[in-house]
Amino acid sequence: MRLQSPVPVTIAEGQVLAVVCGPEPVAQNIRKAGLAERVEVTPALATLSASASTAGLRAVAGAVPVTSEFPGTHLVVETPPLPNVGAVMSRPGDPGGLLVVGKFRWPGSGPGRPSREGCWVQARQALYVEPGGHAWVVTKCGFSLAWITLSDKGYVGGREDQAGPLIAQLVDNNRGGPLLVAHAQGFLLPDDPKRLRALLTELALEQGYDLLVTTGGTGVAPRDTTPETTLAVIEKRLPGMEAAMLQTSLRKTPHAVISRAVVGILGQSLIINLPGSPKAVRENLEALLPALEHTLAKLHGDSTDCATPPSFSA
Repeated sequence: MRLQSPVPVTIAEGQVLAVVCGPEPVAQNIRKAGLAERVEVTPALATLSASASTAGLRAVAGAVPVTSEFPGTHLVVETPPLPNVGAVMSRPGDPGGLLVVGKFRWPGSGPGRPSREGCWVQARQALYVEPGGHAWVVTKCGFSLAWITLSDKGYVGGREDQAGPLIAQLVDNNRGGPLLVAHAQGFLLPDDPKRLRALLTELALEQGYDLLVTTGGTGVAPRDTTPETTLAVIEKRLPGMEAAMLQTSLRKTPHAVISRAVVGILGQSLIINLPGSPKAVRENLEALLPALEHTLAKLHGDSTDCATPPSFSA
């Protein structure tokens, strides 16, 4: 893909910035403002600022500062689509690069202007980006993990989330797990099926997370609706994984018979339901750990993974 910056950009290691797409060409913005005969565009100028009114610009003689509509340090992608969470954008020969940690839509700057898509990226090491457009390479070296904790009490701060972070610990090979995790992110929701359905769909189909693991809401309490919500969004169900978790849990407690956890696929994301307690999270997830890498590899195909992926933390 090609990224461009209208001005020189110095990025510190660990800094988070935006990569946005969909800007209108400078000349088109100028025509819309009726300023073609008044504006002198220099290489350091990008698109019209949302804060600058047309009337104000018309009152200025000579060159007019034309700045980006998007605030803060950012780069512009010339060749969408944007990569998914966990991908790395790097310049040829550059061992660092920018790790994609989230995707977003930025509201239009005025009436009739569409929103702009973008992604948040984190610099894996300090780098300097020269003005102009340059070729960047997109690679996927590892998997992206999202855990979703369903807890009414936890959502309002009445309970510490211990199950969610445990999921990341069990999965990440830097902590003894089976997967090279490029990026991990936790989410906390109340036991609300509408919000869970929206989040699962967003993380799988828009953000492109590889592995989505929920914790909580798998029992028979009135607000335990995680399995029903998961069934409403998945495209394929994996009953073998569900059976493996149940068999493992039954060796620990007869109460496991009331667990209704679901495992399935949405897009290219594997979704796993786990119970809410840290003890049950460990018991159930450990039953699936040996098969996770193989499952994700089959789900994505060989082309998505590097032959010798580097080790780095999110």
